[in-house]
Amino acid sequence: MTGVGSSPTVEWFASLEQFEVRAGDFVFSGRAAGPTEGRLVLLLHGFPQSSL
Repeated sequence: MTGVGSSPTVEWFASLEQFEVRAGDFVFSGRAAGPTEGRLVLLLHGFPQSSL
């Protein structure tokens, strides 16, 4: 991502939906993007606890 103003990368990041998944005492943050009829891709990572 370079420069100032709108770019395809900036527009893509702006389209991300944030959500939380609770499992017992744990809370996992998630991000979703793309067409609802598209194939599901799940990416998991560990620490750090923040993203974007």
